[in-house]
Amino acid sequence: MASTTETLDDYQVVNGDSSECDVIKLKITTEWQKIRVSENQINISNNEIIKLQKQLYRTCEHNFKRDSSAMSDDLFKYKCTKCSLYKNHYN
Repeated sequence: MASTTETLDDYQVVNGDSSECDVIKLKITTEWQKIRVSENQINISNNEIIKLQKQLYRTCEHNFKRDSSAMSDDLFKYKCTKCSLYKNHYN
């Protein structure tokens, strides 16, 4: 197939082939493409969240309290009561 945006009907008409195997293969390819697009969007969103958290950490007037759920060997034991970020998380 020349283009990844072809539909099943387009493929069948252009190639004159309505083989069930080809149709299934195209459906699989289409689903993988949807997954890749979704993964890219997730990565973009994750990066934006990290950027915003860093900005929040720099602007918040923190009030750190010991996190009761933190174990003794946890790296981050104190959490801000205002922004909910951990102490020294973005230093």
